[in-house]
Amino acid sequence: MIRRETEEGWLLISQVDHAHLAARIAAAWGNKQIPKLPVPDMLLPAIREHDEGWRDWEQAPEVDLETGKPYAFHETPMSTSAHIWSESITRSGRGTAMLSEALDHLEETGESLDENGARILETVLSYRPTFTQFDLNCDLPDIDTETIQATLEVLQNARVVRHDYYPLPGDVYSVDLQMDGASPFGELWVSQHFCDLAEGVLESRAGQFEEVMVARRFLEEQKKVQETRQFKALRGFAGDSYSQLLDTGFRYVRIFDWMSLWLCLTEQHEPEEFVISQKKKIRVTLEPEPSELTAIVATEEQGNRLQVFRANPWPFRSDKPVEFSLPGVLIPDEPLEDDASLAIALDQGERVQVYWRFEPPHE
Repeated sequence: MIRRETEEGWLLISQVDHAHLAARIAAAWGNKQIPKLPVPDMLLPAIREHDEGWRDWEQAPEVDLETGKPYAFHETPMSTSAHIWSESITRSGRGTAMLSEALDHLEETGESLDENGARILETVLSYRPTFTQFDLNCDLPDIDTETIQATLEVLQNARVVRHDYYPLPGDVYSVDLQMDGASPFGELWVSQHFCDLAEGVLESRAGQFEEVMVARRFLEEQKKVQETRQFKALRGFAGDSYSQLLDTGFRYVRIFDWMSLWLCLTEQHEPEEFVISQKKKIRVTLEPEPSELTAIVATEEQGNRLQVFRANPWPFRSDKPVEFSLPGVLIPDEPLEDDASLAIALDQGERVQVYWRFEPPHE
């Protein structure tokens, strides 16, 4: 969970939603000047699902009893983080549900889909583990909310998707079908990503014996996971490009993870440079645009925010400004007694959205 400190209180953002934002940015990335995402069929799911292990934790978010604050993702005890990271890695290696099985379920229940419904189903299956209606609204902007809601009800009735409610993200759906195939590269990239974070824990929590021991155990376990996935067939698939593919995928997961986190953590006031390729000297700088729009925006719901950035060089496929958003829950920044107090605060909190708009550099 991301805890963003604002003048109005704590803005809490789902860690899984942050990962979905990272994937949406990656999907819009690339043009003649900035290279597109390589192997997108494998990399986009890995970027999208790299924090999927947080979904279970977000069923009952926890409070740091020493500070009274909701735990942010980088504050949880290493024992909690290791479990979440391991689950994220496992889920990143799962395959995709078959369209034929979904159609069989629809036929068995006498349900049918029109053209828009078929597009929604195709998008839902591409999500694999979990998704929200907000994801569909973002990825299918030309389909109205009512149609998406109605299609989700049809898919629930046909047992294609399952619906659950989580205190932070709200309504969450998951594909309720068998996942065929596997994504070993996705699992490897995400494993490398979290091993990198675990190495950081060894340094940042060096004086905390238990934390260090858990981090070391996690690294040992992931070494075995990586060795298991690096079998001959996998090397045969990639050939001479195997090592390069491992490095490139890990690098892009890390780039878009940090870009999304950087946006979510706070309202930014200083530019940030993102190194896309050290070897090719490709960098993109995001610079906050001084504007009244960085304050609270007078949109339909008070509390919604928009921050504008200049991107230099322009990295997106579209030559026009692009906009992204995420939902969050705004709660009072008052010390919480326990996890139950946080659950109540989330239930009573104000559901808002954060917006980011990227514009080309000044000529």
